[in-house]
Amino acid sequence: METLQTYFSGPMLVPSVLLGLVCLYWLFVILGAFDIELFDFDIDVGAGDGSIFDVGLVSLKFINLGDVPLMIWGSVFSFAFWILTALVVERPDVGGNLHPWMIVLGCGFLAVLVTKVITNPLRGKFSVKEPNTLEELLGRECTITVDTNEKHGQANVPSDGAPLLLNVRTHEGTLTKGTTVRIVDFDQETHLYYVSNSDLEE
Repeated sequence: METLQTYFSGPMLVPSVLLGLVCLYWLFVILGAFDIELFDFDIDVGAGDGSIFDVGLVSLKFINLGDVPLMIWGSVFSFAFWILTALVVERPDVGGNLHPWMIVLGCGFLAVLVTKVITNPLRGKFSVKEPNTLEELLGRECTITVDTNEKHGQANVPSDGAPLLLNVRTHEGTLTKGTTVRIVDFDQETHLYYVSNSDLEE
């Protein structure tokens, strides 16, 4: 009972409550009540304009938030925060003369640094790459599956899985079934790909 009171009072209160919430979250994930990506978010720094907001985003990226799922990052941080605070509290010669909030803030800062180091190898490991993006498709070779002209047409694009069937058009002329062509353009409004075999005939 005395140990429990120690870990839920003074400087230990904040890290203990935080660690308890994280454990509760993972319990709900195991039971299927929560999705593991419930609190995930993306951080897009971009070019920015040098504002305080941009500086804040860069800081979050520096500590791997946005590159590592939030709850995985938070779990590592919570555990590191709890351990560091407990070590200070258990050493009166270290934290005996410090205000509780100084211990909390100091250990929290150190826990952020520890979390960054631990999560560095996980950066990008959880990102989902969207397959067959426009950038990847432009320039790819494909095969006409039905006679294609400016008004109608389809083509198969080879992929790792099943071939990708695209609605395609030509800028001019007709391409017959079985012709190998290259994707040269995309219309954002109609979502149609334009193909040509002019460079493949040379």
